[in-house]
Amino acid sequence: MLPASPSLCYSAGMARRIAKEHLPVVVFFGLLAVSLGGLLLLPPVPQDQSYHQFADQRTILGIPNFWNVASNLPFVAVGAAGFRRFRDDPATVVFFLGVFLTGIGSSYYHWDPNDGTLFWDRLPMTLSFAALLALVVEERVNARAGAILLWPALAIGLFSLLLWRWTDDLRLYFWVQFFPGLAVLLLFLLYQPKYTGTHYWIVAACRARLQRQRNRRPCRLRRARQHVAPESGHCESAAARFFAGD
Repeated sequence: MLPASPSLCYSAGMARRIAKEHLPVVVFFGLLAVSLGGLLLLPPVPQDQSYHQFADQRTILGIPNFWNVASNLPFVAVGAAGFRRFRDDPATVVFFLGVFLTGIGSSYYHWDPNDGTLFWDRLPMTLSFAALLALVVEERVNARAGAILLWPALAIGLFSLLLWRWTDDLRLYFWVQFFPGLAVLLLFLLYQPKYTGTHYWIVAACRARLQRQRNRRPCRLRRARQHVAPESGHCESAAARFFAGD
């Protein structure tokens, strides 16, 4: 049996190296396709109207749901500070612009909670999550790939919200909220960081996700926490998003 030629061994080694380098990308797009396809197997998910019933509904200074409204002001401050400090690329600008607008949109929603105002609460957060995914791709994979990913991610996020308003079906919106978090975790596990301190992105994503889950608890559970500072979650989440920019 003849020994393999050096050129054949070199070609095989190169092929394995390329396959190894692109494996995370294949896994990423595979998860994207499978998770999107899985949406078709689920029934439509309408907006639960009990979502609009808050634990603390006190009116103070003529402002309904006062603490839920006022506690969004840190998002405005953090977004403005981040926007002023971090303006090196479009994804960073969109991220902190989304944080800033979250303070305005969420205050608007909590002032008069209904499906119409909830759209303006969810829109800026969706922009921030899309920008976060693009930033992690820029930092962990490739700067050009992250810059390109930003715009379709924003478009899909916006479309998911419009689809919810047109059809009262939240399936795509839930996917837009879920998949970036899964993708960010996957990228952190599979790629080495180019800079130090990037673990703050995980802190920001986890804090924001926990806050959204807390807000989705059944109404009766939220009422049981009526006197446990409902505004603390908004403040903690805003702080985490600011530190994510460092």
